[in-house]
Amino acid sequence: MGQKVFLGILAILILLFIASPVFVVLPLSFSDARGIDFPPESYSLRRFRDFFGATEWLNALWTSAKVSFFAILIATPLGTGMALGLVRGKFFGRKLLNSFVILPLVFPTLIYGLALLFLYRRIGIYDSELGLVLAYIVVGLPFIVLITAARFRSFDESLELTAMSLGANWWQSFFKVTLPLTWSGIAAGAIVAFIIVFDELIIALFITRIQEVTLPVKMFNSLDLDVDPLLAVVASFLIINSLILAGLAALFARVRHE
Repeated sequence: MGQKVFLGILAILILLFIASPVFVVLPLSFSDARGIDFPPESYSLRRFRDFFGATEWLNALWTSAKVSFFAILIATPLGTGMALGLVRGKFFGRKLLNSFVILPLVFPTLIYGLALLFLYRRIGIYDSELGLVLAYIVVGLPFIVLITAARFRSFDESLELTAMSLGANWWQSFFKVTLPLTWSGIAAGAIVAFIIVFDELIIALFITRIQEVTLPVKMFNSLDLDVDPLLAVVASFLIINSLILAGLAALFARVRHE
């Protein structure tokens, strides 16, 4: 009993430590002060009004949302097909390919960003939305593959075989049987990947300069001279956005169809 209480208290303390930035950032976003003072002496919505009136911040937010959406829109079918091949496929080099899937997760992002900088300058897509989308596809793909593959492994293939025995071809059985029963895992992978690429900073710093500034890059650039009070609002938005999407991903991951 004493051990369970100790472990419970320890878990709560660890969670509070992890969540401590939230307890600082959220109050600061409602502060009425012109600077960054914690704890705030008074509260108002002034910083939110300033944020929604700041064109540069809104443009950065729109750029991040747009390139992240299109990157995941492309990466999701690619990752789903790759996950299906890795789970079902029986071909030479499958284990090696499975190792390459997680390579972007362990490869230093500084090296990846530097390589993209040289490549993009060479082919003429430096500081462009296309360059960001292509880079984000590579960043988000491993998360989609790993989460979707886990869902495919738990799927009963006999359902698909039964549909084929009744006259359906493979494509029909996949889209009418497999996909409706595994969509929750695919959606969870896509949401997690979106969270990751939306918050990506290092690679974006290398491949953008002026035209296509993402929200994380804008936040980083605002620290050059002084701390912009609007950073608290942006940080609060990112925290709430991540919590909502993470909750949706967890919900989808728990969904199981009979």
